[in-house]
Amino acid sequence: MVSEWGDSFRPSFSKLGELTAIFTRIPHLALTATATPKCVEQLCEILQLRNVKLVFSNPDRPNIYYEVKTRLPNIKKYYKYDDVIMPLCTELKSLKSNFPVTICYMDSLESLAYCYLFAEEFLGEVAYDPKEQIPENRIFAMFHKDYKNKMKTHIITELRKPEPKIRLVLATVALGMGLNAPAVTHIVHFRPPTSLEKYMQESGRAGRGGQLSKATLYFNNSDIAANRPGMTDEMRHYCRSDEICLRLLLVKHFGFDKTLYTGDKKDCCSHCRKTA
Repeated sequence: MVSEWGDSFRPSFSKLGELTAIFTRIPHLALTATATPKCVEQLCEILQLRNVKLVFSNPDRPNIYYEVKTRLPNIKKYYKYDDVIMPLCTELKSLKSNFPVTICYMDSLESLAYCYLFAEEFLGEVAYDPKEQIPENRIFAMFHKDYKNKMKTHIITELRKPEPKIRLVLATVALGMGLNAPAVTHIVHFRPPTSLEKYMQESGRAGRGGQLSKATLYFNNSDIAANRPGMTDEMRHYCRSDEICLRLLLVKHFGFDKTLYTGDKKDCCSHCRKTA
């Protein structure tokens, strides 16, 4: 997303337009996802495309239930993590291999480490399947860019399986791009991303196999404060919105006036469930 990360994201991308300007008689195909109308306009300008034929597709994911929940304020220190991780670990301990495959996106290595140690202590021997207590047998895992390559490969390999042994992954945004994990049915954000583009990408990693799934977003006032770098008004509005369907808010951001969802109102999003 050029409009989101600018030249700090893949600096060479901005130079692609030099090539399209040279090879003017060769047809060019540019593909992108979760792009707003403004971003598409910028991409066309950067790539120096002429006589452009635009093809759009509604980004709505009808099989995902969207919900927004408040979390404890930052002054509560680690209690704000306990409030989110404990219910997940309780369900994981009870359901074990029947726990819905879940990716929890954490906002920092501190929160990642804390929640990982919490899960390790809370689950005890239940954390391993089969019982041999080696890292490869854990039913939960953590993933960040500085983690051991061997374990990162193991986690990604597991998540690609129809029925992975790993059921809960605590991760930073390092786990994402290009990930094909069809068994994932729940995405949890401990803190909102700074934009709806990022949220659409990350929450969209649930239900890739078409199964019913859920995207849960937690926030407090500090998370969406004006002094948080990069935080957009659209993301703030999504978190605080009390008057419109969350799904409709998402698709409107990408230039569409209607959702693709046609099911029961209570199964659409947390806002629709309250008003059903």
